[in-house]
Amino acid sequence: MKNIKFLLPFIFLTSCGPGPEKAIQVLDDAGYSNISITDSSNFAQWNGCSKGDSIAHTATATNVKGKRVNLVVCCGLMKSCTIRQ
Repeated sequence: MKNIKFLLPFIFLTSCGPGPEKAIQVLDDAGYSNISITDSSNFAQWNGCSKGDSIAHTATATNVKGKRVNLVVCCGLMKSCTIRQ
């Protein structure tokens, strides 16, 4: 039981971050359309995000040239979201 109490704050902090709705908004604001979030991960650095990011949303979308692309939207608790290709 002690182990669970120790892990709860860690689980809470690592699961915090902007949700998929924020990632969709960021992509839409950048001109992408037909946006589909395919995955969300609390291990943002494993998806190419920086140390300050707490969550990574993997997405597919249509860019301004009409091509279908795979993207990662990296978000942090104390920073805005960024788009990575």
